[in-house]
Amino acid sequence: PSSILIQLIQASPTVQIEWQKAFEIDATTAELRASLLPKFSASTDGGTVIGGSSNATTSRSLRSTGEYLDLLVTGRQLAFDFGATSESITAQMHARSAQVLRAYEAQQTLISRIIELTADYQALLSQTSASQILQTELGKLREIAERRFRAGTASISDIRSIQIKQLEV
Repeated sequence: PSSILIQLIQASPTVQIEWQKAFEIDATTAELRASLLPKFSASTDGGTVIGGSSNATTSRSLRSTGEYLDLLVTGRQLAFDFGATSESITAQMHARSAQVLRAYEAQQTLISRIIELTADYQALLSQTSASQILQTELGKLREIAERRFRAGTASISDIRSIQIKQLEV
């Protein structure tokens, strides 16, 4: 039962939204870290840009004809940005930590609410049980009062006061 409860809490839309925000911050942080990595591109002598790898069809046709290919490989590396990227990464890491705390807070709020509802339910069950016992006892008192009234030893107001108490419960 507790594993089902944990799954339900984690599947809660509120909790899911908070975790999704944390994952979005992770993606932004990864993009910032990637911006620090060198970037390479290659182009042929005709100016055709080859992405991150060589073009397989071009290399096969060149091998078969025995021609040579001039390639220009360009690399770009951010030399210095006065710490702006590092500060952004640090800020994103702090934002992620805060977002994870908000996600855990959302989970704790749900757990607290479940505990509260369980306690209310238990109290309601005890109250219902006590109410049923009280109704039973008041019913017995009313029967005794009715017998006493028929015997002439009690008044009708005794019966009416017990009936009013039964309605209040």
